Amino acid sequence: MGNTITLTKDYGQEAYKASGLADGTVIDATAASWIIDNSILDGDGANAYPFRVYNSPNVTIEGGVMHGEVSLTEDWETLYYPKEGNGNSVAIRVESSPNAIIQDWKIDRAFDGIRIAEGTTDFLIQNMWVTDVRDDVIENDPAMGGTIRNSLFDGVFAGISTDGDVDGSMNTIKLDGVLMRMESYLYSRAGEGAVTHASPFKTDSGNPDFTPSFEIRNTVIAIENPEHESFGRLQIAWDNVTASENNVYLNLSDKPLPSNYPMPPKGFTILQGQAARDYWEDAKAEWIASHGDEASLPSLPEAEQPLPPEETPVPPPPSEEELPPPPSVEQPTFKGEKHTGKSAAETIIGNSLNNVIDGGDGNDVIKGAAGNDVIRGNEGTDSLWGGSGNDTFLFKRLSDSNDDYGFDTIMDFEQGHDVIDLSMIDASRQSSGDQAFSLAAGPTTTPGKIWFKYDQASNLTTVSANVDKDTDVEMMFHIKGQVALTASDFLL
Repeated sequence: MGNTITLTKDYGQEAYKASGLADGTVIDATAASWIIDNSILDGDGANAYPFRVYNSPNVTIEGGVMHGEVSLTEDWETLYYPKEGNGNSVAIRVESSPNAIIQDWKIDRAFDGIRIAEGTTDFLIQNMWVTDVRDDVIENDPAMGGTIRNSLFDGVFAGISTDGDVDGSMNTIKLDGVLMRMESYLYSRAGEGAVTHASPFKTDSGNPDFTPSFEIRNTVIAIENPEHESFGRLQIAWDNVTASENNVYLNLSDKPLPSNYPMPPKGFTILQGQAARDYWEDAKAEWIASHGDEASLPSLPEAEQPLPPEETPVPPPPSEEELPPPPSVEQPTFKGEKHTGKSAAETIIGNSLNNVIDGGDGNDVIKGAAGNDVIRGNEGTDSLWGGSGNDTFLFKRLSDSNDDYGFDTIMDFEQGHDVIDLSMIDASRQSSGDQAFSLAAGPTTTPGKIWFKYDQASNLTTVSANVDKDTDVEMMFHIKGQVALTASDFLL
């Protein structure tokens, strides 16, 4: 277990840098603040890299407020290159720190929001509120694998960047519960006086085979300009989406998406015009309400408001099509790693740690989060989610899921990542000792066998187990969807 470093002051233009911290160190900056400033022209110096952490495995970086002074009206070209005292900058930079957790920060008016640098594998970014970013909200140019969840990115020029000429094709970036709105700024590269934004995903267009995989769930992506830059980069991202569900893509403009626009994959609902604007405002309001009044950021000076977009035609009447509700933001039920439920129906939400959750009795809903969780429904009819990470669904007794006590359903089983643990159950009452199950090709009365069958009508794969010689099934549980199970999906 690492140390805790507590930061409490207003650092202003003073930068904070930490390197070589003990494994598992927590940097608690919840009572601290900084100024992000990439220009010396304002007379008070520059603070282009206010918060940097290096060579610190399993570090948790908890904030904290970043008050930005990056211009919202200057041309992107002027801000990026070190001309006349300006230069590239980032609010938080983390390098060579595998399994880093960056959470609970409020960042306003930065050039780049968060920079994941080389060696920061399996990162977790969560519970972030980032507004008015002139370039990438998350610059992950080494294409590291990691998770971005439960965050609001509001008013960003570019979204998530993996544009670093680095082969990240073996990695996966997961988005879950992310709200991201693209905003147009002055960008002369698109033409003299052009006001536009880049793609929600900034992939390496020169090396499309280097692109990591993307898993996108419960996420809202909003674009302001349907003719924005980097259609090709966006198409590369869509081509590498391997999982997508309950997402919404919003065209906030009344100009329809052009015929050559890279359309998002299956798992996205597309809304345009007033319906899209209403949806964004509702989703944003719900996120802010769930994080409380303390999440508010200071308003911007009137002179530094972003440039307005071009006027658009009068919006058409909103569609009467039934819209999906904004993805809900679920807060953890408990702190720490372990939790045991009550003997009644309840909903249990995990946190970012490697949780061990036992639902206890009752018809429970259990949802793991970003860690490698062990989840047991126990008695009752339970719905189980592992969330991201490599999760274990544990059944300790036959009564954890059978006809007498209620059947459990695993809602998000991911082959190659998750496993089902039956190793604590004696697979045969006909033999002495503790026997292990084995996978059979179909229903059988042989003790110690499990088998599975998919039912298209219910869209459930049902796993059954027999521990004696009669024809009755002593244990049964369900998996959402059609899953061709193998022995490697189990601990038997």
